[in-house]
Amino acid sequence: MYVGKKKLRFKYTIFNKFGTQVLNETEVEKDLGVFFENNMKLEAQTRYCCSRANKILGMISKNFQYLDESIVKNLYTGLVRDHIEYAIWAWHPKKKSWSWREFKGGQQSWCQT
Repeated sequence: MYVGKKKLRFKYTIFNKFGTQVLNETEVEKDLGVFFENNMKLEAQTRYCCSRANKILGMISKNFQYLDESIVKNLYTGLVRDHIEYAIWAWHPKKKSWSWREFKGGQQSWCQT
């Protein structure tokens, strides 16, 4: 992964007992559960958080037949919200509320059922 303003890119090699090996360049790296991209955008982290939250919402809707308002609130704050807000201060430190566009569709369809 290359992060920087200049467009210089170098190929790095490792020398070992089997010969030389060129290291592959990646676009996204995951470190401590947060996805970092080489262009310093946070789309991969947002997609990951939203997909995890939507999976949990799907699990809740499949496994619970009767959902009272208090049960929904407890399940949402206990299971779903944790995945959405995981490491938000690491990848959006200055933003108080971040864009919910990707997550909104799944959340609205889940609330209608």
